[in-house]
Amino acid sequence: MCIRHKITDRTELELSLKELEKKAFNNSSLFIGMVGLTVSKSALENMIFDEYSAIFILPEENVEHNPFKKVIGEGEYACIYYRESFRQSVKCYKKLLDYIRENDYVIIGDAVERVIIDNLVTKNLDKHLSEIQIPIKRPKDRSLPET
Repeated sequence: MCIRHKITDRTELELSLKELEKKAFNNSSLFIGMVGLTVSKSALENMIFDEYSAIFILPEENVEHNPFKKVIGEGEYACIYYRESFRQSVKCYKKLLDYIRENDYVIIGDAVERVIIDNLVTKNLDKHLSEIQIPIKRPKDRSLPET
C-alpha cells in the first residue's frame, strides 16, 4: 500500500504515515519494518537522497482489494544494508550508486528504503539495521559481477 507525497522533513513524514495508517488499517498500529519510503529515480540521478516521493506499508497479510495497493516489482535490485542511523543513509546511497555505475548497471525505478530495526526495538545503536534497494538492469552482454 502506497501514498505518493513529497516528504522532505520529519513533520511531513509523520503526517503521511498517519494518513496511510488510517486509510490502510483504520487506525490499527504499525510496527517498525513494515513502513518504508521511496526516493524517486529522478532524485537518485540528481543525488538528492533526503526527499522522499512516497511512503508505503508492507502488510503482514495479502490485501486483495485495497485502492492503495501497489506491488514492488520483481527483478534485480542493487541492495545495501547498514547499521547506522537513518540520517546517515546519504553515504550508503552514494556507495550503492558508485557500485551501480562501476558495474554499468542502469537504474530503472525508484529506490526503496526501510528501517528494519531501530531505537523502538533496541537502544543499542550497533543493532540498528536499515536497507536500501534500487531496481536495476544490466547490459545484455554482461553477467553478474563476482562478489
